[in-house]
Amino acid sequence: MNLGIKVPAETIIDKARELRVDAIGLSGLLVKSALVMRENLPQFAAAGLRVPVLLGGAALTGKFVAQECVPGTPGGGLLRRRVRGPVGHAPDRRGDAFVDGLRRGRNRRRHDSRPPGAAVARDNPVPPPPFLGARHVDRIDPRELFPYVNEQALFRGRWGYRRGR
Repeated sequence: MNLGIKVPAETIIDKARELRVDAIGLSGLLVKSALVMRENLPQFAAAGLRVPVLLGGAALTGKFVAQECVPGTPGGGLLRRRVRGPVGHAPDRRGDAFVDGLRRGRNRRRHDSRPPGAAVARDNPVPPPPFLGARHVDRIDPRELFPYVNEQALFRGRWGYRRGR
């Protein structure tokens, strides 16, 4: 369920309770939104939410999440004892590694609608993939792409280059 942007923590908490969610995902494009996410975590804990929280987006790094948001870390400050569910960095939109790690510890989802022991059909045909392997486009002049490259985002954000280094 996508609640949109600039959603107050109270709205997220209400929706999480209503839908009995398995996880909460927050994404921040700007540094300010990353700080708001960090401030929301104690509110989630105070509300009694015990679900994992995935933090991602352009403004977040794994280091920020680990040092400032994950409970029990030196930079976690007040969050150390107040966040109840696991907190993880999701560098892409899915957060696969974090979610897979959580699923390994569970047999079934808490609110799975199937009764225990219900059979799951495993004879559904698997459709063939549209193509196999990689596709390469080789008739594009790279000079046509350069105007679309944000050099600051590439060099600083992705490659970590800073002045003086």
